[in-house]
Amino acid sequence: MFSYILLFLSSIPFLYPDSNLKLENKIYIIIITSGLFSYSILGLISLGLIHLDSSRFPIRIISFLIFLLTILFTKDSLKIYSTIKNFLLLEFIKFQNNFRVLNQKKFLFLIVILLILITLSSIGPINHPDSLDYHVGYPYQYWLQGKFFIDGGLAQALMGAGDYAHLAFVQEKTIWLIRYLQISNLPIISLFFINNIKNKLYIIGFLTSSTFIQWSTIGKPLFLGESSCAIAYILWRQSKDNLSRRLLLICMISCISIKISSLIVCTPIFIDIFIETFLNKRNDLQNKISILKNILFDRSILLSITLLLFILYTRFKIIGNFAYPLLTNIFNKNDILIKNFTEFISGYQRDGLFPLNIFLPISFSDIASSLGPGIFLIILLLIINTLKENYKKTNTLFYVCLTQIILLIMFCQGRADYYAMPLIISIYYADNLNLFFRKNLLKISLNISIFIQLVLIIGYLLFSINQNILSILDYEKTMIQSSYG
Repeated sequence: MFSYILLFLSSIPFLYPDSNLKLENKIYIIIITSGLFSYSILGLISLGLIHLDSSRFPIRIISFLIFLLTILFTKDSLKIYSTIKNFLLLEFIKFQNNFRVLNQKKFLFLIVILLILITLSSIGPINHPDSLDYHVGYPYQYWLQGKFFIDGGLAQALMGAGDYAHLAFVQEKTIWLIRYLQISNLPIISLFFINNIKNKLYIIGFLTSSTFIQWSTIGKPLFLGESSCAIAYILWRQSKDNLSRRLLLICMISCISIKISSLIVCTPIFIDIFIETFLNKRNDLQNKISILKNILFDRSILLSITLLLFILYTRFKIIGNFAYPLLTNIFNKNDILIKNFTEFISGYQRDGLFPLNIFLPISFSDIASSLGPGIFLIILLLIINTLKENYKKTNTLFYVCLTQIILLIMFCQGRADYYAMPLIISIYYADNLNLFFRKNLLKISLNISIFIQLVLIIGYLLFSINQNILSILDYEKTMIQSSYG
């Protein structure tokens, strides 16, 4: 975690604009992108050391040198940190002012309590089979052996930049913070929501989605990347300026480097950026060429692309397929084991009442892998709202969100933890539903649905916190009793 914090502090001045722009809400996108970018860079450093058979070399030394060089060679780096601090203080004052509104006070208390519970549930040992096998298992083995190796395991080539970044946590003996890292941006996302969404009940609906049990407690690199992309996309859609577009592109490339399945939800955003930037009649040809040059020669974008290419090269070296687990019919068509494995993971939980199980738990075991009835109702009403004649031409943000949901249903596993990006966009856009909820029946239905989510997630979070406490008291006994698989 020490290495990640140093890289995060280094990323802020690195990504901060050189010109004196009027930043306003763009500070949010700088912080969010820095958190994700530093995670991917940590993965790049770790992967480089592994390939050099030097995985025992302390990553914190490299991270400290990067931080030191950033402070020394970045103009006004201390002033940048001061600007970030002052912005966050102002946003926190806005948050405090919300407590003066009587009907919002109870929601804000609930939001704070939920954030505390989710955070406490995330600090604990890795006890999920996938995480033990390759998300953390392989970085641990790389550290033990001190070098790169290929053991023939089909899961080894699934590793992304986030998984390789866990090598630093292994070195620093902070494995218990790997789970927390995935939701480390949740406070800033919640602050953004509180100060930008009028009806705080929607934020409660977001935080009570039982999928947070997956995101906060299993140690898979899912939430941090896609949630960062969602906020970056929302902010770019607001301003459509060069800085926001640049940071959004960095977020998406980093996100794909961390989890290749993120390509599914990033594709509609790439298309939207292309249409808005290069097919927009307001931009003349010279301006379009200038934008393209800025994108192609931006140092942070080039660094993100380098990481992505390094990850793809590593996958090809391990299993002969740079896009694994995609394109196996081309690169691995003669390997029956690989074919069967990829068919299994691509079809995981896509049986029974799929895709209904993404939104509503069909059985008790599905509770922690569904978005929840409140979220289902919000998304359903957003679709109805969008189909109204008055909104058809203006709802680009939600059209992209809806496209993401459709693509996930078509091509992804039947698990709700892949839906972080459309979930966040839906919650941000939900203020458009306030007219709907003037009707008593719909309002009561939403309140009951979110109350059910609240009861379920508090129960799960308290159980997880209890397991974490027991792990502190008697680690071996608790792991034997509670580890999955």
